[in-house]
Amino acid sequence: MKQSATFKNPAHHEYENFFLQYLCIWIGIFFVTVMTPVMAENLAETWVDQTSYSTHSFWDEHAQGWHWYQDPPANLDAKTMINVDPVKIMDALQKEIKEKLDRAVLNPTQENMRDYIALQNKISENASYFSNVWRATLLNYPELDYQLTHPTNAIGKAVYVGEQRESEDRAIREWAKKNGLFFFYRSSCPYCQRFSPILKNFVNQYGITVIPITTDGITLPDFPNSKADQGQSQRFHITVEPSLFTVNPYTHAIVPVAYGLMAEDELKQRIITIIQQPVANTATDKSD
Repeated sequence: MKQSATFKNPAHHEYENFFLQYLCIWIGIFFVTVMTPVMAENLAETWVDQTSYSTHSFWDEHAQGWHWYQDPPANLDAKTMINVDPVKIMDALQKEIKEKLDRAVLNPTQENMRDYIALQNKISENASYFSNVWRATLLNYPELDYQLTHPTNAIGKAVYVGEQRESEDRAIREWAKKNGLFFFYRSSCPYCQRFSPILKNFVNQYGITVIPITTDGITLPDFPNSKADQGQSQRFHITVEPSLFTVNPYTHAIVPVAYGLMAEDELKQRIITIIQQPVANTATDKSD
């Protein structure tokens, strides 16, 4: 049962607020890495010099640079760009954030809290701007938009899942042209009895050839034409039933698929994994 929004857990709400604040801080930190060279140079000169760091902060300066719709000076050269060390700038900014937060936590006066909140608000503003630029960039460079190929909204995700399922189905049917399955079971095994119709439906759906082998000489209803075990289980080192293997008669490659009971969706994903890792198809050969 879903919990009513009216009776939302206060502790959970407090955690969400803390998480959002923490996220804003780190998005703001990341935003600094795309600041203009002029701002970065000012930051480097201010923060790298520890003597001036304690008395001066970037946030005390007047807003400047491209992010505030001001053109950069025309005399910026390659040397200026190279001399700016973004790692030092980020380290200094993180240090300032941590110092203000620690000071506010250990000594929660209004002045300390004001300093930390002011810095956090600045970072939140930059985070908002970063988000806007991100969206604008994706409009100009749509090939970078991950959601175009991996949508997260309900409608797009349904289309994506449908296309992925069709692609996997085609891959399995193509794989079935050159590969088959060996199915080892024991008639008295309850897991074999439950897995038998699952496997039967799966192989019929994709046209996969399966050779069922009964280890006790008694067949199951889904596989009435099963072969009696004549040493195959020993060559395959069968220790549990049911056991399922893929077999390629052309390369004689044998790959284990499943031991024990599993659902059809899981069985499908096991086959897809084998198809996507062709090296595994030649990893085991038990036909000798």
